[in-house]
Amino acid sequence: MEENKRNYGVNLLNINIRISGAGGHGIVFAGRVLGLAFTKKGYDVILRPSYSPAQRGGWSKVDMVVSDKEVLTPIFEEADILIVTTQDRYVEDIGIVREGRYVIYASETVNPHPLKKKVILIGVEAFRISEHVTGDRRFANSVLVGFFAGASKLIDLDTLISVYKELNVRALEENLEAVKAGFKEGSKYSITL
Repeated sequence: MEENKRNYGVNLLNINIRISGAGGHGIVFAGRVLGLAFTKKGYDVILRPSYSPAQRGGWSKVDMVVSDKEVLTPIFEEADILIVTTQDRYVEDIGIVREGRYVIYASETVNPHPLKKKVILIGVEAFRISEHVTGDRRFANSVLVGFFAGASKLIDLDTLISVYKELNVRALEENLEAVKAGFKEGSKYSITL
């Protein structure tokens, strides 16, 4: 029997994550993958996806709370992690990032501007990496999922791979190549939460 990793005393882990970008960038899918991966690691997770009302050219985002205690709501005022794929969502969402915390952004599509508060900006060539390993830019979301997991050390690559297989995703091989490449790149960094 696997040991339950929840800590019912002191709250050792509580992470607020926002993943944000354009509709069609696989934002909600990325949230599902990370949420299920955290669950497999024994954490409690609640996701809240949101979409713009536009039928084309809109935005999407996922707010996620991850904890070693029971999570009661996915609503938060400050994020520990912002993963973002577009400039407009960066501008819209940067204010929610807690001082001293992290913004992981697709460096081909986001140009960070000077900030009033100190946050840690990490640019990832997600679209370029995706195209390099799969021949297609559409898997940049999986590159960013892998990058976050590799940099945070909270989710191992085997767990991510099992989640992709469990979700029975289309283009499984391409998604796996992208997440592996992202994980490898992320492993060069250290995100401390």
